[in-house]
Amino acid sequence: MRVPMAAVALLLTGLVVSGCSLCGDEDVRKAVSPDRRYIMRTFVRNCGVTTDYVTRVEITETRCLFACSLTPYTAHGYRTALASWQAADRVLVECPGCGARSELRWGQVVVRFRDPAPASDPE
Repeated sequence: MRVPMAAVALLLTGLVVSGCSLCGDEDVRKAVSPDRRYIMRTFVRNCGVTTDYVTRVEITETRCLFACSLTPYTAHGYRTALASWQAADRVLVECPGCGARSELRWGQVVVRFRDPAPASDPE
């Protein structure tokens, strides 16, 4: 039995629109802004054995219904990225190689980047 191409296209479109994804997200850390307006999430996305992991930091407005997020940091692979609220409108992202990035502004939120401090040697 042959399935018409239009039916396959309709099925795939329905899956995409409904938010069905073959990828899984592993939360590393979630933090709510001090004024509770935003949620910041650091996570690793895994889309299967044929693709690499992707590490992301995402900031989302808590009272928004659609398309209200910013992804200030994305890196291929399982990376160390530490994101923290410095104030209700300021975020610091510490990650290897981030020091050269310029700051981002999203509405009232300012995102700054810096390389992590080197580990000190215990003597």
